[in-house]
Amino acid sequence: MEKIKADLTEYTGHWLSYSGFLLMIVLIDQVIAGPLFKLIMTNLMQQGQVPVVSKLTAMELLAAHPLVMLGSLGCLCLWLIWLSTVWGLAIYGIILISQRRFAWSVLLKNMSFWLRPDWIMMVLINFLWLMPLGQCVALGTLELSSLDA
Repeated sequence: MEKIKADLTEYTGHWLSYSGFLLMIVLIDQVIAGPLFKLIMTNLMQQGQVPVVSKLTAMELLAAHPLVMLGSLGCLCLWLIWLSTVWGLAIYGIILISQRRFAWSVLLKNMSFWLRPDWIMMVLINFLWLMPLGQCVALGTLELSSLDA
């Protein structure tokens, strides 16, 4: 119980630092990185004249447009590296704030940690584990909302 009180006191004393830092990470992700990846994928699909990409059309895409498929996979790999970097920035930034050693220079100097294959695999495993969970929640929400109508 004492540990919880100490952690709560720590957070309430520095909530503005934590919130500002995480807001900055989210804004960079949503305003810069997200639209950039969407633009890349949209251009790839337009260049290959691919109208729709789904699980069912993946094999057709591979047969008819192998360069588009390769570009899509490359973009997916870059996105996973970006995702692992964002998670690493968030986790390490929170640690630095709690230790009162936060500085962007310190944070960015240690970025190579998040680009290690084991960290990227951990992010990939978490992503693959959370995606079906998110889909279940979304589908459950959609089914409940359709019952209300």
